[in-house]
Amino acid sequence: MLKNVARPVLFLLLCIFAGISSAQTEEQLDNLSVWSATAARATTVLEQKQAANPALEILRTELASQRSAAQAMYQEGLSAVTTLATQLAALGPEPEGDLPESPEIAVFRAQIAQELAQANVPVLEADIAFRRANDLIGQIDTLIRARINEQLTTLGPSPLNPALFGMVLTEMGRYVARVQNEITDAFDPQKISRSKLLHRLPFLVLVFMASIGLLFGILPILLRRLGALIEQSQTSGRRLGWALLLNVTRIVVPGLAAVGFIWTVEFSEIAGFWSEAITSELPIIALIAVGSYWLGNSLTGGRWATRNIGIISPAYKKPARRIIGMLGLILILKTMADAVVARMVLTPDITAAIEFPIVVLGGFYLYRTARLMKISTNLTKDDGFNITFLRIIRRVVFVLSIAAPILAAIGYFAAAQFLLYPTILSLALLGTAYVVFAINVEVLESWLGDGTQEAGKNGLQLLPVLLGFMIVLGTMPFLALIWGARVSELTEMWVLINEGLPLGESRISPSVVFIFGVVFTIGYMLTQVLQKVFRLSVLPRTRMDTGGKNAILSGISYVGFTLAALAAISATGIDLSSLAIVAGALSVGIGFGLQNIVSNFVSGIILLVERPIKEGDWIEAGPYSGYVRKIAVRSTTIETFERAMVIVPNSDLVAGPVLNWTHSTLMGRTKVPVGVAYGTDARLVEKILLDIADKHPMVLRDPAPSVVFHGFGADSMDFEIRAFLRDVNWMLSAKSDMNFEILRQFAEHNIEIPFAQRDINFKNIDELGTALGKALHPPKEES
Repeated sequence: MLKNVARPVLFLLLCIFAGISSAQTEEQLDNLSVWSATAARATTVLEQKQAANPALEILRTELASQRSAAQAMYQEGLSAVTTLATQLAALGPEPEGDLPESPEIAVFRAQIAQELAQANVPVLEADIAFRRANDLIGQIDTLIRARINEQLTTLGPSPLNPALFGMVLTEMGRYVARVQNEITDAFDPQKISRSKLLHRLPFLVLVFMASIGLLFGILPILLRRLGALIEQSQTSGRRLGWALLLNVTRIVVPGLAAVGFIWTVEFSEIAGFWSEAITSELPIIALIAVGSYWLGNSLTGGRWATRNIGIISPAYKKPARRIIGMLGLILILKTMADAVVARMVLTPDITAAIEFPIVVLGGFYLYRTARLMKISTNLTKDDGFNITFLRIIRRVVFVLSIAAPILAAIGYFAAAQFLLYPTILSLALLGTAYVVFAINVEVLESWLGDGTQEAGKNGLQLLPVLLGFMIVLGTMPFLALIWGARVSELTEMWVLINEGLPLGESRISPSVVFIFGVVFTIGYMLTQVLQKVFRLSVLPRTRMDTGGKNAILSGISYVGFTLAALAAISATGIDLSSLAIVAGALSVGIGFGLQNIVSNFVSGIILLVERPIKEGDWIEAGPYSGYVRKIAVRSTTIETFERAMVIVPNSDLVAGPVLNWTHSTLMGRTKVPVGVAYGTDARLVEKILLDIADKHPMVLRDPAPSVVFHGFGADSMDFEIRAFLRDVNWMLSAKSDMNFEILRQFAEHNIEIPFAQRDINFKNIDELGTALGKALHPPKEES
């Protein structure tokens, strides 16, 4: 019965599996044929070496896409092959000798073996296609790099050749004449374009005048008004808000004016074939102009909330703005020159002669930039890393400012351009990154801090570092593009990085790190905000002392950080179960090595929860006596009366005896010992001492002070004042006051405070006198 049921089921499963495999095989064969054709075309292109770099980049993109698809096909086929091999292994080895095998199992074994052989074919072909595409991509990269290197190292004609001057003037005159003819034709009464222009002219004039009004009328008014609001603001939050709005205004208003100018030129349709070479670059020109204006004002110190983010000294603000503006103008001239040269299809020597003055101007202002970086920064000796980094940048800029014009004059014009313009763009990128970092730090300080130094420390220990690290990572791809890296190379590098490193069953990739950082940062910020709410709104309304408030804030911090870390790990989907065994083995060794730290940590939790001591208490722990200033997780800081800070491990405070003078109350008893000479009226002394204690303002009436007659000493009768003080912290002052008053009243009552006296007896005094006389008067020698 089971055999009759099993046979059709096995046959049906084999037919379904065979049908699916057949459909997948046909699709894979189609893909392989397309990939083979692309690879053949790429091989032909590489053999001829005539395709331009843009065409090679397009071909490389196709190959990279096919390489990724081949890799995916390989992984998919490998998974199918593994499954089939596992199924075949599950059937066991074929029977040997005359032992028969069930017909159903034999059919199933043969079918699986056939499917395994078929499944291996696309896997091998995908591997071959992957390797072929990867090899062709490497050849394309090598060819492009070789061309770039050849272009940079090729010696061309010097732009200082006098024979080129006349040719440059001629070509520029021809271009200007062509542009003039196009504008004249646009206003020709016989042309249809003139009627269109006249019909649009009122609207174009309105937009043009509005753009001028935005740039030269509204923008200065807004900046002055926002500056006044910043100066009038009473809180750092309001100042920061107005400062951010002012900074945005410096971008938005000039940007709107630039859009108006560009729209006016394009909608007028005056530009023809030749003038369109420049008008087509107007968006880039506007971006450079607005960006240089914003960056110049930001780096030279705009009006910010709590500190000036500008790194330029106030005396050099105007020169710095002029230099930044001129560097932007140099980039604009470069953009326009490239557009005109490309439209006129000029020879390399004429192109070099036309753009050589721009290179010289750029080198001059880079030199001025290096000089300005040397003498005008606000950095101090405390900014060690910043000073070192700025010094390196300054030296590089100085060298390149001289090298670029010299290389251009010799004839290495491509190398000169490669050194000059990326340097300007890199400086702009670094300046922008610094401004963005400073703005974000301002926002974080305003949000997380409450204006106190302690809040600033607790709120911003980690975030500025993470923020700076993220900004640096964000600028790296742009720097690479500026210095000649291709988008395809960066994309391929990102794919390799994004694959990540294996960690158990998971992989650590940049996306995982980014998700972890974002989630942890959000948790961190929420923890700080909650701490701020408790510190400013909740705890001040309670009757807790300072130690209790700090314990609650510390508990919120520890719990919040723990939850933030757990949430970040959960969000990334990292499976750490496979590392449990390794972690367990490591925990044993770590436990022995860090047992003191763990002990101190647990002791710190005990101190914060049980609160046997709290901040502000006067304690004596071992040989140290002083006030508790801070209770951290690992240790407690005690400030001694000599103003020295003693760091005591928490385990010592939990395991050892601690004398806390102010644990439950500030009341404490002081003792003032005093001795009087024998023969003095003891009751009179008692009365005087009680009167002194009663009249002291720090001594409590309940319990009342007392005087104890300790006994008869070797030199005096010993008394002691015992009095409870309102505040034990004034013990030393109270004792000093009482001693002064005892001395005064004892003098009024002729009561003597004795001092120790001793009688010294000398033996053999005659012999000692004789020896002393001889020493003082030695006998005279006879002559």
